[in-house]
Amino acid sequence: MTSNPNYVPAKVTITKEPENLTLKEGYTGAKLTVGAEKTTEAGGADMISYQWYEIRDGKEMPIAGATSDTLSIPDGLPANTSKQYLAKVTVGGQTVTSSTATVTVGASVSAPTLTVGNISKTYDGKSAEITNAKATVGGKEIKGTWEFADGQDVTNVPRTNNHSTNATVVFTPDDADKYAQASTKVTVTIDPASIKDAKLTLDTTPWYTTARRSRPPHNSILPARV
Repeated sequence: MTSNPNYVPAKVTITKEPENLTLKEGYTGAKLTVGAEKTTEAGGADMISYQWYEIRDGKEMPIAGATSDTLSIPDGLPANTSKQYLAKVTVGGQTVTSSTATVTVGASVSAPTLTVGNISKTYDGKSAEITNAKATVGGKEIKGTWEFADGQDVTNVPRTNNHSTNATVVFTPDDADKYAQASTKVTVTIDPASIKDAKLTLDTTPWYTTARRSRPPHNSILPARV
């Protein structure tokens, strides 16, 4: 027991503070959440109530209808917007205030255009090559990593025509704040007699880097296991 004559036992405590959000222009469904619990000092009939506030010019402005543990951020806030919010939680006439969460909206990301040569080297049990892999935005080439989606299986190659199959190549930009991930289809030409359990793999070194000169080809199809 405390000796402070002004001490008032807490009836409610915040268990989860609202967290800062960083959004991209065009976002939808963004939310802030606060967690709170009654303590043993609260009466059984005491209910938890919530009220969210937006901080404007240093003042706490109550948001109409924002009276649950979750605050929905309005869709459509423009890029370069920054807003601050907090929640007040009340039980039995006693109120506690959460920390302040900042919601920041950045510019939307651009989807690159991918140019990828077909995997036209016949698979010989060792490798196949992708050529001219390039990602551009507005005509400017951007850097990133390339890989085949989901380690695709190439065992079911048609036994007719050129024995070709389709695969999906995924490009992940280094600067994810500016550019979006993108994917495209490529064609793999394979000697079906040489495969049993081959899997597509892709070296992540961009084709245009100097490191590629001393590394294996971009794409390797692992040799069949027997």
